[in-house]
Amino acid sequence: MGEAGSSARRRVLVVDDHRILTDLIAAALDAEDDLECVGVADDRERALALAATLHPDTVVLDVQLPGDDGLEVLRALREADPDVRVVMLTAHPRPDLERAALEHGACGFLAKDGRLTALLEAVRSASPARPARDPGLVRRSATAHETWHLTPRELEVLTLLGEGADVRTIAVRLGLSVHTVRDHVKAVLAKLGVRSQLEAVTAAHGAGIIRVGGR
Repeated sequence: MGEAGSSARRRVLVVDDHRILTDLIAAALDAEDDLECVGVADDRERALALAATLHPDTVVLDVQLPGDDGLEVLRALREADPDVRVVMLTAHPRPDLERAALEHGACGFLAKDGRLTALLEAVRSASPARPARDPGLVRRSATAHETWHLTPRELEVLTLLGEGADVRTIAVRLGLSVHTVRDHVKAVLAKLGVRSQLEAVTAAHGAGIIRVGGR
């Protein structure tokens, strides 16, 4: 790991429970003139403790940590330091997880089987306004949306169905009438070519558009 005194270099904390991967990322960061790895953590507790002590500019964070949700760690990091930039890594890239990460303020969402150069570039320049995204995931998400032509409101309704909400609950949460929500549900079923809400949720989950059970 680079020396903490190198103020001209972007300071990066790496959080993942796979030690070989963290060692490789740390070595790659330290090999760059403008980057340095200031710490490595393998769980939520150590990640938050190191972030509070080391004050990194960027955190490279695994979506799934042992016994914890990386998205919740992302939220905790951003609450403690709104200026910290977080690049999420995942072995299972899904549009719904990407959407949740970006909503929580991540500046990147990349697949672990992607190019190392893409991660280094994300660490350097990605921001919540211009996030780094995995090219394959972008194509996959675009394909599903182009196929189904879901409106933003229909996607909201479908997402809430995936979280287990019923029509009345969705109406309250979105500030709509029950009748309007039912119309949206009917439209979603028609566009997905299914007959039931369960089939719609299953199809959307399989395509990675929503995450069953919520975030």
